[in-house]
Order: sequence, then structure tokens, then C-alpha cells
Amino acid sequence: MGGVSDGRPAALFSEMSELAAATPAFDPATARVLVVDDQEVNLALMRSMLGLLGIADVHVVQDGRDAVRRFVELSPDLVLLDVHMPGIDGYEILAAIRAEVPAGEFRPVLMLTAEVSNAAKVRAFETGASDFLYKPIDMVEAKHRILNLLESRWMHVTLQRHNAELQRRLDEHRLQERTALLHRHEKLVRIERALRDDALSMVYQPIMSLDEHAMKGYEALTRFSMMPLRPPNVWFQEADEVGLGVELELKAVVLATKALEHVPDDVFISVNTSPQTATSDGFADVLDPGPLNRLVIELTEHAVVDDYDALSEALSPLRARGMRLAVDDTGSGFSSLRHILTLRPDIIKLDLALTRHIHADPVRRALASALTSFAGEIDATLVAEGIESDDELQTLRRLGIGWGQGFFLGRPGPVVSS
Repeated sequence: MGGVSDGRPAALFSEMSELAAATPAFDPATARVLVVDDQEVNLALMRSMLGLLGIADVHVVQDGRDAVRRFVELSPDLVLLDVHMPGIDGYEILAAIRAEVPAGEFRPVLMLTAEVSNAAKVRAFETGASDFLYKPIDMVEAKHRILNLLESRWMHVTLQRHNAELQRRLDEHRLQERTALLHRHEKLVRIERALRDDALSMVYQPIMSLDEHAMKGYEALTRFSMMPLRPPNVWFQEADEVGLGVELELKAVVLATKALEHVPDDVFISVNTSPQTATSDGFADVLDPGPLNRLVIELTEHAVVDDYDALSEALSPLRARGMRLAVDDTGSGFSSLRHILTLRPDIIKLDLALTRHIHADPVRRALASALTSFAGEIDATLVAEGIESDDELQTLRRLGIGWGQGFFLGRPGPVVSS
């Protein structure tokens, strides 16, 4: 079974690209800056320079003892920190700030000092400074360094957000994958139990001639007695999903054909079969080795045929032994018409959507009339499904449709024994 893990690196790379494309460009106006300096003139200079860069969210601290508290409160994107402060110097403030920053988080600090010495710079970097400027400050250089640090901070935050979002999506994929595997296992257990415990049973809906009201055959319909109670198509769909679709259908075919022992010799049994089952190795084996002239196999509009040649080849020897082929749900979509043109069925079944209220709809009548002529041209028998009223029955009879089934003619139940 394929899962999220198949091709996951490519999928995550694609999601990362989508996140990057949706991320706005760096904007200095979104930055928050904390300036720590005891000189009012320096604070005014910093405010002015930051204002020229479009940075309005600026906070100042003149007392170094308040710097760490304000750093924790504000979580600034950049700290401009003077080295020489009364009471507590910039190196101590820097060390205290770094102690507040979680591991792996980038919080840039630009140190400022009038002490022109290599030792001061080395100590600043060793304590945790991100960059260093001497006073008096070169405004052009300061602007570039500030913007570089802020953009680096922005890139770091953006990358963290992207990583967090990708991790969330990865966790979501893993949860979906685990959930899908669990659901698949539950389906597998259900289908295996249905096969093991013979939870399948069959009911049969009469197919009658419309002009004589005589019994022509029965369509075998599968029912499941096992919990949870769900429509048969859900059971067969789940069986397909866990690789047991053919096995479940073969079991239904075997059960359906047992009714041949209990109906008159001129009555057939029709059973729905997928192309996958019809082309399987076990299909011919479960059919009686004798004549099959009382068995009809139905292919529905929803049955996808991957290889018509293979299907025709598999059905040909069975049809030579008398088995007839029906195409179901004709009129509900394109696939059934393709089935008819390619497989040349013996029986064409009109979908109930075409039959319903046909007496009151000239468009439905026109299509049914055209299909009647078409069926006659290819020597196929037309069966109208879903007949629920006498008005529908009389209209279909006038259109020349030979056979029909539906609640008005007979509900699904046991066969009528000979």
C-alpha cells in the first residue's frame, strides 16, 4: 500500500517552496529595536538614524540595571548596547541578556563603544555580541550593519516559522498515514471475517417480460448480515481497497449460481461482476463446467475496464458455452456506451435514472426509443430497471422495450422454485 512516506522528501520540498513563495520580503518597519545607552544625545542620535531606516518601534533604556528586564518584556529584534554604562557595564548586560535567550534562537546585539581597542572588541564577541561599532559612529556603516543584523534576525525567525509549519504538516501526514493504516487493517479484518464466517447471502429481483408479464430471470443481489450494517457496494469497495475484491466477488458468484438449481430451466440468473473478477484465474473455475446458457454476467457503468482485449478474451470461451453478457446502467454515463460498443453485450439494461418518470418526460422517451432501435440492430435484449409505477410500465411497453425489473414488478427476495 502506498503512503505519505512514498515521495515524502519531494512533497515536503514542494511545501517548503510554497511557504517561501508566500513569505513577504523583509521590511525594516516591522522590526523592534531596544537601545541601551546612558547618554541622552546618543539615544536621540540612534532614534533619528533608526527613523531614517523606517524603524518606528524603538525603545530606549538609560539605566543598565533595567536593560535585561526590558529585553525580556519586549523581545526586541535588535539590541544596540553601549559598553560603558554606570553601575553595570555593557559586557555584564550582554551576558545577562544571552542567559535569557533560548538555545538556537538568534537575537542580535550590536555593541557600541568609544574605547578604540582590539581587546574591547574581542571581549564583546566572546561575551556574545553579534557585531561591534566604534564611536563616533559612522552613520553609513551603522545603517548597513543594523539592516544586516535585522535581516538576519528576520531570516532566522522566518526559517523557524517555516520549520515549525513543515513539522506540523509532517506530523499531520504521519497521523494521516497511521490512521489510514489503522482503517485499512480494520477493513481487512472485516472482509476476512465476512469471507470466513459466510456473512454473505443473496436475494433475487425478478426480471419480467413487459408484454406477457412472464418471468425471464432474476438479478442476484448480495446482502451482508455482519456488523456494521452498510450497503453492499461499500463492502465490495472496501474489499477492493484491501486486495480481496476478487475473492469476495467470486464468493458472491458461487452463492448466486446455486439458485439455478431451484428455478425453471427457462429462467436465468444474473450476477454483477467487475472486469477484474471476470479476467481472474478463478472466475472460470467457479462456474459449472457444463452449459452456461442460464447465467448472465453484468458489467456496470462504474466498472472501469483497463484492457478490453483481455476482458473479451476471458469472456469469449464462457460466452461460447452459453453465458450471456449484460451492460448495466446504460444511459447514466459514457462508460456503459463504450462497454456496449466494445463488448457487444447480449443484454442492455437501462439505468433507473432514464426509466424514472419516463411517461412524463419526452426527452427520456426519445432516448429510450433510440436505444430500443440500437439494441435491435445489434440483436440485444433491452431491460428497463427501476420500474415503480404502471405509468412507467405502460410507456416502456409502448416504446418496445421487452423486459423490465423494479419494485412495481417484484421486490428482491427468494427465488420462486419450479
